[in-house]
Amino acid sequence: MTGSEIPEDIKIAKDGEAVRTLGAWVGNKVKQVDVWTCTLDKIEENLGRWELGHPTMEGCQLIIIMVVSGMTQYLTKVQGMPANVEKWLEH
Repeated sequence: MTGSEIPEDIKIAKDGEAVRTLGAWVGNKVKQVDVWTCTLDKIEENLGRWELGHPTMEGCQLIIIMVVSGMTQYLTKVQGMPANVEKWLEH
């Protein structure tokens, strides 16, 4: 192997393909909304599960803190949050 060859086991991401590194999704031409899709799906699933228990107002507040804040805080810090994702979370 010369210095210019890339080993076969090294994966090179294509344009538009996000790679997770230390909790952030990076890559060329990556759409930020696509990065958030998995997190938003998890939030929706968790909130739906909690709703089955008919929580009180206080319970709803705690659930929002645990689920929404817990799943978005780090990703927002390292990735940023697109405006349309923020609007979706506010509904």
